Amino acid sequence: KLLQSLAEYLEARGGSREMVRDWSAKMHDRKSGRGSYPSFLSPQGTRFYSRAEVARFFALDTASIPGAIPAEKVVAAVPDEEANARGPKRQCRGGPSSGTADAAAAAAASADSAAAA
Repeated sequence: KLLQSLAEYLEARGGSREMVRDWSAKMHDRKSGRGSYPSFLSPQGTRFYSRAEVARFFALDTASIPGAIPAEKVVAAVPDEEANARGPKRQCRGGPSSGTADAAAAAAASADSAAAA
């Protein structure tokens, strides 16, 4: 019954029943004793805890799912190949916090050591 419900859910979002043909599903009782929740297991061993998670896994239209991340935002969050080709961003010596205050302190320390010599 859980897999049938999942298959219907995926079909409603542009998928097909064949997408979950070799999957398994199980209901789990909550430790609190208040209700239960489903889990869906892919043939590769990936576990999902909602039908919406499975739909996102298959990159189906989840716009009608409350709280779902729109596909265009998920794609936008993945860095493009050009950025990856440039390599990692490099930080200046002293790290990201080295600013004018650090530069002024270094200059003052240098002047003190010069005066002592």
